[in-house]
Amino acid sequence: MSQDKIQADFDRIARLVAEEPERPDRYERFLLAQVPASCQRVLEVGCGAGRLARAIAARGAAVTGIDASPEMIRLARQGSPEDASVEFVCGDFSAQPLGPGLYDCVLSAATLHHMPVAATLARMKGLLRPDGVLVLHDLRSLVGVGDWLRSGLAAVCNGDAAWWIRSRLRERRVVRAAWREHGSGERYLTMMEVRALCETTLPNARIYCHALWRYTVVWTREPVQASPVQASNGSHVTEMGRVTPWK
Repeated sequence: MSQDKIQADFDRIARLVAEEPERPDRYERFLLAQVPASCQRVLEVGCGAGRLARAIAARGAAVTGIDASPEMIRLARQGSPEDASVEFVCGDFSAQPLGPGLYDCVLSAATLHHMPVAATLARMKGLLRPDGVLVLHDLRSLVGVGDWLRSGLAAVCNGDAAWWIRSRLRERRVVRAAWREHGSGERYLTMMEVRALCETTLPNARIYCHALWRYTVVWTREPVQASPVQASNGSHVTEMGRVTPWK
Protein backbone atom coordinates (compact mmCIF):
# COMPACT_ATOMS: atom_id res chain seq x y z
CA MET A 1 0.00 0.00 0.00
CA SER A 2 1.42 3.39 -0.98
CA GLN A 3 2.11 6.12 1.55
CA ASP A 4 -0.33 8.41 -0.28
CA LYS A 5 -3.09 5.81 0.11
CA ILE A 6 -2.30 5.33 3.81
CA GLN A 7 -2.43 9.09 4.41
CA ALA A 8 -5.71 9.41 2.50
CA ASP A 9 -7.27 6.53 4.48
CA PHE A 10 -6.34 8.05 7.84
CA ASP A 11 -7.43 11.53 6.79
CA ARG A 12 -10.81 10.01 5.95
CA ILE A 13 -11.02 8.11 9.24
CA ALA A 14 -10.04 11.22 11.21
CA ARG A 15 -12.84 13.24 9.61
CA LEU A 16 -15.34 10.45 10.37
CA VAL A 17 -14.43 10.19 14.07
CA ALA A 18 -13.85 13.92 14.69
CA GLU A 19 -17.12 14.41 16.58
CA GLU A 20 -17.15 11.08 18.39
CA PRO A 21 -16.09 10.65 22.03
CA GLU A 22 -12.52 9.46 22.51
CA ARG A 23 -12.20 5.94 23.92
CA PRO A 24 -9.09 4.13 25.16
CA ASP A 25 -7.62 1.28 23.17
CA ARG A 26 -7.73 -2.15 24.82
CA TYR A 27 -3.94 -2.17 25.24
CA GLU A 28 -3.43 1.47 26.25
CA ARG A 29 -2.79 0.74 29.94
CA PHE A 30 -0.42 -2.08 29.02
CA LEU A 31 1.58 0.20 26.71
CA LEU A 32 1.74 2.98 29.29
CA ALA A 33 3.18 0.47 31.76
CA GLN A 34 6.04 -0.26 29.32
CA VAL A 35 7.15 3.39 29.28
CA PRO A 36 9.50 3.94 32.24
CA ALA A 37 8.16 6.52 34.68
CA SER A 38 11.57 8.21 34.70
CA CYS A 39 11.37 9.12 30.99
CA GLN A 40 11.82 12.82 30.32
CA ARG A 41 11.61 12.85 26.51
CA VAL A 42 9.39 10.49 24.54
CA LEU A 43 8.75 10.14 20.81
CA GLU A 44 5.60 8.48 19.49
CA VAL A 45 5.76 7.43 15.84
CA GLY A 46 2.30 7.25 14.28
CA CYS A 47 0.53 9.15 17.05
CA GLY A 48 -2.86 9.36 15.33
CA ALA A 49 -5.28 11.54 17.27
CA GLY A 50 -2.81 11.81 20.15
CA ARG A 51 -4.55 10.04 23.02
CA LEU A 52 -1.55 7.91 24.02
CA ALA A 53 0.88 10.83 23.66
CA ARG A 54 -1.30 12.96 25.95
CA ALA A 55 -1.48 10.16 28.53
CA ILE A 56 2.33 9.91 28.61
CA ALA A 57 2.70 13.69 28.82
CA ALA A 58 0.29 13.73 31.79
CA ARG A 59 2.89 11.70 33.72
CA GLY A 60 5.47 14.47 33.32
CA ALA A 61 7.36 13.61 30.14
CA ALA A 62 7.87 15.94 27.19
CA VAL A 63 6.30 14.08 24.25
CA THR A 64 6.63 14.55 20.51
CA GLY A 65 4.04 12.79 18.34
CA ILE A 66 4.60 12.34 14.60
CA ASP A 67 1.98 11.29 12.07
CA ALA A 68 1.75 11.52 8.29
CA SER A 69 -1.99 12.32 8.33
CA PRO A 70 -2.75 16.07 8.50
CA GLU A 71 -6.28 15.35 9.69
CA MET A 72 -5.06 13.10 12.52
CA ILE A 73 -2.58 15.76 13.60
CA ARG A 74 -5.39 18.34 13.53
CA LEU A 75 -7.43 16.14 15.90
CA ALA A 76 -4.38 15.59 18.12
CA ARG A 77 -3.72 19.32 18.49
CA GLN A 78 -7.40 20.10 18.90
CA GLY A 79 -7.75 17.59 21.72
CA SER A 80 -4.69 18.72 23.70
CA PRO A 81 -4.70 21.40 26.41
CA GLU A 82 -2.54 24.42 25.69
CA ASP A 83 -0.34 23.72 28.70
CA ALA A 84 0.24 20.05 27.84
CA SER A 85 3.90 19.10 27.38
CA VAL A 86 3.21 17.51 24.01
CA GLU A 87 4.05 18.58 20.47
CA PHE A 88 2.43 17.13 17.35
CA VAL A 89 4.31 17.10 14.05
CA CYS A 90 2.80 16.26 10.67
CA GLY A 91 5.21 14.50 8.36
CA ASP A 92 7.12 11.41 7.30
CA PHE A 93 9.04 9.92 10.23
CA SER A 94 11.91 8.85 7.99
CA ALA A 95 12.45 12.43 6.82
CA GLN A 96 12.05 14.31 10.11
CA PRO A 97 15.20 16.11 11.38
CA LEU A 98 15.51 14.32 14.72
CA GLY A 99 18.79 14.22 16.61
CA PRO A 100 20.40 10.87 17.49
CA GLY A 101 20.31 9.76 21.12
CA LEU A 102 17.65 12.31 21.95
CA TYR A 103 14.88 10.24 23.55
CA ASP A 104 14.42 8.13 26.67
CA CYS A 105 11.65 6.19 24.94
CA VAL A 106 10.48 5.72 21.36
CA LEU A 107 6.99 4.25 21.03
CA SER A 108 5.00 3.08 18.03
CA ALA A 109 1.51 1.56 18.07
CA ALA A 110 -0.16 -0.01 15.01
CA THR A 111 2.24 1.79 12.68
CA LEU A 112 5.27 -0.39 11.89
CA HIS A 113 3.41 -2.40 9.23
CA HIS A 114 2.97 0.84 7.25
CA MET A 115 6.71 1.43 7.05
CA PRO A 116 9.89 -0.28 5.77
CA VAL A 117 10.72 -2.38 8.81
CA ALA A 118 14.53 -2.54 8.69
CA ALA A 119 15.11 1.16 7.99
CA THR A 120 12.45 2.23 10.50
CA LEU A 121 13.86 0.11 13.33
CA ALA A 122 17.39 1.32 12.61
CA ARG A 123 16.27 4.93 12.91
CA MET A 124 14.21 4.32 16.04
CA LYS A 125 17.14 2.62 17.75
CA GLY A 126 19.46 5.47 16.79
CA LEU A 127 17.14 8.03 18.39
CA LEU A 128 17.38 6.36 21.81
CA ARG A 129 19.74 7.39 24.53
CA PRO A 130 21.79 4.69 26.24
CA ASP A 131 19.36 2.71 28.43
CA GLY A 132 16.50 4.14 26.35
CA VAL A 133 13.47 1.94 25.70
CA LEU A 134 11.85 1.08 22.37
CA VAL A 135 8.20 -0.05 22.54
CA LEU A 136 6.69 -1.53 19.38
CA HIS A 137 3.04 -2.53 19.33
CA ASP A 138 1.43 -3.74 16.12
CA LEU A 139 -1.02 -6.11 14.50
CA ARG A 140 0.01 -9.67 13.74
CA SER A 141 -1.13 -12.30 11.25
CA LEU A 142 -2.55 -15.55 12.55
CA VAL A 143 -1.12 -18.74 11.09
CA GLY A 144 -3.09 -21.98 10.98
CA VAL A 145 -6.12 -23.25 12.84
CA GLY A 146 -4.18 -23.69 16.09
CA ASP A 147 -3.21 -20.02 16.18
CA TRP A 148 -6.81 -18.97 15.59
CA LEU A 149 -8.10 -21.29 18.32
CA ARG A 150 -5.51 -20.18 20.88
CA SER A 151 -6.16 -16.50 20.17
CA GLY A 152 -9.92 -16.95 20.28
CA LEU A 153 -9.88 -18.91 23.55
CA ALA A 154 -7.53 -16.41 25.18
CA ALA A 155 -9.70 -13.50 24.03
CA VAL A 156 -12.78 -15.07 25.58
CA CYS A 157 -11.04 -15.90 28.86
CA ASN A 158 -9.36 -12.53 29.44
CA GLY A 159 -12.23 -10.30 28.33
CA ASP A 160 -10.68 -9.14 25.06
CA ALA A 161 -13.51 -10.64 23.00
CA ALA A 162 -16.21 -8.89 25.03
CA TRP A 163 -14.33 -5.58 24.73
CA TRP A 164 -13.97 -6.03 20.97
CA ILE A 165 -17.69 -6.74 20.51
CA ARG A 166 -18.72 -3.72 22.62
CA SER A 167 -16.37 -1.41 20.72
CA ARG A 168 -17.70 -2.59 17.36
CA LEU A 169 -21.32 -2.12 18.44
CA ARG A 170 -20.55 1.48 19.49
CA GLU A 171 -18.80 2.25 16.22
CA ARG A 172 -20.85 3.74 13.39
CA ARG A 173 -21.20 1.59 10.30
CA VAL A 174 -19.42 4.13 8.11
CA VAL A 175 -16.41 4.11 10.46
CA ARG A 176 -16.26 0.31 10.48
CA ALA A 177 -16.40 0.34 6.69
CA ALA A 178 -13.50 2.82 6.48
CA TRP A 179 -11.32 0.69 8.76
CA ARG A 180 -12.26 -2.47 6.87
CA GLU A 181 -11.39 -0.89 3.53
CA HIS A 182 -8.05 0.33 4.85
CA GLY A 183 -7.13 -3.03 6.34
CA SER A 184 -8.01 -5.03 3.24
CA GLY A 185 -4.69 -4.18 1.58
CA GLU A 186 -2.40 -4.59 4.57
CA ARG A 187 0.04 -7.33 5.49
CA TYR A 188 1.19 -8.00 9.07
CA LEU A 189 4.08 -9.95 10.57
CA THR A 190 3.47 -13.38 12.06
CA MET A 191 4.79 -14.14 15.54
CA MET A 192 7.50 -16.30 13.95
CA GLU A 193 8.60 -13.29 11.91
CA VAL A 194 8.49 -11.06 14.98
CA ARG A 195 10.77 -13.45 16.88
CA ALA A 196 13.18 -13.68 13.96
CA LEU A 197 13.26 -9.89 13.66
CA CYS A 198 14.08 -9.53 17.34
CA GLU A 199 16.86 -12.11 17.17
CA THR A 200 18.63 -10.19 14.42
CA THR A 201 17.73 -6.58 15.21
CA LEU A 202 16.51 -6.28 18.81
CA PRO A 203 18.49 -8.79 20.90
CA ASN A 204 17.28 -9.40 24.47
CA ALA A 205 13.88 -7.90 23.67
CA ARG A 206 10.77 -8.88 25.62
CA ILE A 207 8.09 -10.15 23.24
CA TYR A 208 4.41 -10.21 24.17
CA CYS A 209 1.78 -12.06 22.14
CA HIS A 210 -1.72 -10.62 22.65
CA ALA A 211 -5.05 -12.23 21.94
CA LEU A 212 -6.58 -9.56 19.71
CA TRP A 213 -4.16 -10.09 16.81
CA ARG A 214 -1.51 -7.87 18.38
CA TYR A 215 2.05 -8.17 19.65
CA THR A 216 4.35 -5.91 21.66
CA VAL A 217 8.15 -5.79 21.66
CA VAL A 218 10.04 -3.94 24.41
CA TRP A 219 13.75 -3.42 23.84
CA THR A 220 16.31 -1.50 25.88
CA ARG A 221 19.36 0.05 24.29
CA GLU A 222 22.62 -0.99 25.87
CA PRO A 223 24.02 1.45 28.44
CA VAL A 224 27.37 3.12 28.05
CA GLN A 225 30.06 0.52 28.68
CA ALA A 226 31.46 0.68 32.20
CA SER A 227 35.18 0.81 32.85
CA PRO A 228 36.91 -2.48 33.81
CA VAL A 229 36.93 -1.37 37.47
CA GLN A 230 33.19 -0.70 37.45
CA ALA A 231 32.43 -3.92 35.59
CA SER A 232 34.26 -6.00 38.18
CA ASN A 233 31.83 -4.85 40.88
CA GLY A 234 28.86 -6.79 39.55
CA SER A 235 27.20 -8.54 36.64
CA HIS A 236 23.85 -8.55 34.88
CA VAL A 237 22.18 -11.37 33.01
CA THR A 238 19.27 -10.76 30.63
CA GLU A 239 16.95 -13.47 29.35
CA MET A 240 16.96 -13.32 25.57
CA GLY A 241 13.86 -13.30 23.41
CA ARG A 242 11.44 -14.21 26.17
CA VAL A 243 7.93 -14.52 24.76
CA THR A 244 5.11 -13.72 27.19
CA PRO A 245 1.71 -14.73 25.76
CA TRP A 246 -1.75 -13.29 26.16
CA LYS A 247 -1.15 -10.07 28.06
